[in-house]
Amino acid sequence: MRNLPRATIRNENSFKLTSQALAVLMMVSAAFTLLAVFQSLVPNWQPYSLPVLCLFTSLVRLITYPRFKRMTQLSREWVIAVLSEWIVILILV
Repeated sequence: MRNLPRATIRNENSFKLTSQALAVLMMVSAAFTLLAVFQSLVPNWQPYSLPVLCLFTSLVRLITYPRFKRMTQLSREWVIAVLSEWIVILILV
């Protein structure tokens, strides 16, 4: 581990937390934009679960990102992990 002052480490951690929170909020706002577009195209459709789905998916991805970062992309282990992640998301939705 690097010998950094505690203030620097705290600053890095707060930056990571803030950037992850902003990424989640951007995904949810994009979902609300899609929701408005879908409602204008098809007024009878009720797509209110879309922002919740985007929020849940982006939170899961942010939580699992450090584990996936260590894996080689498109390897057997990575494909199994991604597929199992999406199966769990689809089951919970």
